[in-house]
Amino acid sequence: MSDRAPLVPAEVDLHDFGFMPLDVRRLLTSETWIEAAEDPRLGHALMSLWAEAWHQVPAGSLPDNDLVLQRFSMCPNRKEWLRVRERALSGWIKCSDGLLYHPVVAEKALESWAKKLAQRDRTKAATEAREEKRRHREDERNVIRDVDVRATSAQRDVHQGTGTVKGQGVVGEVSPTTPLGSAAPPRCAEKRDETAAAKRILAYLNERTKRQFQPVEASLKFIRARLREGATEDLLRRVIDRKVDEWMTDPEKSQYLRPETLFNATKFASYAGQLETPKAGEKPWWETAPGIEAKGKELGVALITEEGFPRFRQRVYQAAGDGPWSTAA
Repeated sequence: MSDRAPLVPAEVDLHDFGFMPLDVRRLLTSETWIEAAEDPRLGHALMSLWAEAWHQVPAGSLPDNDLVLQRFSMCPNRKEWLRVRERALSGWIKCSDGLLYHPVVAEKALESWAKKLAQRDRTKAATEAREEKRRHREDERNVIRDVDVRATSAQRDVHQGTGTVKGQGVVGEVSPTTPLGSAAPPRCAEKRDETAAAKRILAYLNERTKRQFQPVEASLKFIRARLREGATEDLLRRVIDRKVDEWMTDPEKSQYLRPETLFNATKFASYAGQLETPKAGEKPWWETAPGIEAKGKELGVALITEEGFPRFRQRVYQAAGDGPWSTAA
């Protein structure tokens, strides 16, 4: 058996490709095809074998079985097949999987397979986009439904009072827990705020990476999720800065400077944790005044002018909890 690797991967299946590309110039200049001008049976066998190979799996291959090959060649009898067999199979190569491959048919099969995979990816992306839009519309409907329920509840409180025992409400009394004019639920405002913040973070990522990520749900949802968990915009920007510094000049790692990687729940927690670890040649935050001030801002600890920097530094260390800075206090 040949040691040559198969010319086409085993999974390449083009049964749904009714059209097989034909390289006219290569065909017309082929010596075997020119010989077929004097022997039409040879030309018929050549074309039949190519066509059969197109719909084999993997595409571009034929079984190394003489009786099957005779059938595929469309030769009417054994005698005719044996007469043209050597010339009809002159361009075919036996590979390590035991199958025969025609280099030209294999080349065209690989090109068509690549197109098939690309179309499959486009279809998947379009399906996911439609599903994302559907979920977004459903979220909007849920928000509107919440607004209607709260508004109805407020009106009922106005007309029926707020007594806990049936019939004890005072007509016209307004529930102190449902003030008029506050029908819009906090969820609406919060979601708008989160989306606006997520767009600012995405714009910052584009600025640092010189890329053009669009403010679509597929990107914004990762950022919103981290904001919802309590991450500040400042923390997100610092993670971007750190990873841009580390990865931007690395062709392999720079591809991961994207929302779905940077703000993935697990990875983001790891990246944020790395902020406490200084880069090579850089002092940790607790050893520099700018670092302490930045940490204080992140933790919500403000510098009070009259207290002096040492006292402020002590409060930042305490707010940060246990760590190497504890011994520096």
